[in-house]
Amino acid sequence: MAPLQFNFGRKFAKLKEKAVCIKYWNGLFYVFTDNYLYRIDPQTAAVQDEIHGLGVEGQNSAFANDYGIFVAGKNNIYLDVGNGLQPVGNAIKKSLNGIGWDDRYATPTNPPEAFFLEDKNCFCVWYEDTASTAKVWMYRVDTEAWFLQETSATDGHIVLDMDGNARSSSKRLYTDTTRRSFNYTSPILSFPHEEMDSKVYEVRTAYRTTAPTSVTIDVDGVPATTSPVTDTGSIGLHSEVLNSTNRRGRVFTVNVAGNTTTVIEGIGIVYRTIGER
Repeated sequence: MAPLQFNFGRKFAKLKEKAVCIKYWNGLFYVFTDNYLYRIDPQTAAVQDEIHGLGVEGQNSAFANDYGIFVAGKNNIYLDVGNGLQPVGNAIKKSLNGIGWDDRYATPTNPPEAFFLEDKNCFCVWYEDTASTAKVWMYRVDTEAWFLQETSATDGHIVLDMDGNARSSSKRLYTDTTRRSFNYTSPILSFPHEEMDSKVYEVRTAYRTTAPTSVTIDVDGVPATTSPVTDTGSIGLHSEVLNSTNRRGRVFTVNVAGNTTTVIEGIGIVYRTIGER
């Protein structure tokens, strides 16, 4: 089958702005400009949709494969798996800790990049959040959950997958034997019996080889004060006991950081639902 050929200059599709990113998915060209998305029929060059406010910043800010098309837009992050572009980035747009999509660096050297981790079923977006640091948010297609990784803005867009393997967000993905330090923040999680407050007593992290460099927990968006307990056990158990303040709430997030030899086996939360006996 001959490849599709499409010449915007010779066809009659008229765009209001210069194309920044062009992807082909589900029989249509997705043409992104600074402020618009155009969906164009490649056979007739007819513009089927013109959506204002869905612009992107770079030529790699959208990614398309058999799962769908993933868009790191200026105002939100979108995914289309056959039911139209849906905003999937609402959960990470705002953050009390400055890690949200709206907190990205105002004058980046490189625009955000979208890519895909095949073995993890994750769409990912890389972006600079300062002049020298960057973050990668990973979106699981099956669970609709977000995961955060941190990296450098100057290391060729090298990131970690959830097994600690080094990968590149540019061009081709690959697995590297070199492990890197990591900083992982969970999505917002809720306790059972969401209608009642729960009181958190301890965060236990099982690890191999080397203990995590830090384990922190936010309860209802407020960082809880913890006291580390000596690591114990043959596999390694790192424990953080919460002090009396800031440990009661209904939702929480956990942050775990480790070095190049830290392997996290699991994270457990010791809590009690208020009112239970």
